[in-house]
Amino acid sequence: MRFRRSSALACATGALLIAGSGVASATLTQNTANCGGSAVITNPEGAVYRVDATMARATIPREGVVQWQGHANPLSGYSGAVKVVIGPVSVQLGSWDGALSKAAASGVKEIPKAFKSVPPGLYRVSGFHSGAGGRCEGSILLEIEGSPLSTPVGAGVVGATAVAALATVGAGLARKKVGV
Repeated sequence: MRFRRSSALACATGALLIAGSGVASATLTQNTANCGGSAVITNPEGAVYRVDATMARATIPREGVVQWQGHANPLSGYSGAVKVVIGPVSVQLGSWDGALSKAAASGVKEIPKAFKSVPPGLYRVSGFHSGAGGRCEGSILLEIEGSPLSTPVGAGVVGATAVAALATVGAGLARKKVGV
């Protein structure tokens, strides 16, 4: 089996969309391969987050350890992929393929350090697992915890907004003096 992860979010969503092509109940589009999965994420402070393939929405931390498990009917000639929508673009998080898939898989993975750079907010993560014998496809809305100031991007946006507000007020005051 060949498996690639190209983003930090793939680790956090592994049980839902990678291992079991986890399908969120609210956006289930297909599940003819009996897919399912779950994850337990523990952040560095010891707080526990649970994510299950039946959830339409879940909250996850920026860092921690993910214990995941997934299941599906064994499929031959299988492939799959996971992607996340960030603004106007869709980013592939991981993909896999192989000759014969296992009926179940599990593992433990640390959320990669790069995940700390992802701004907090809501992200739609979708994926599929398909092969001879069935297909699973679905999505989940993940809420990434954190403050807008917790990433360089967020701090930059807040800073730029403050500068723009000051410039607007300054322009208004200058215009008022000229008009008097």
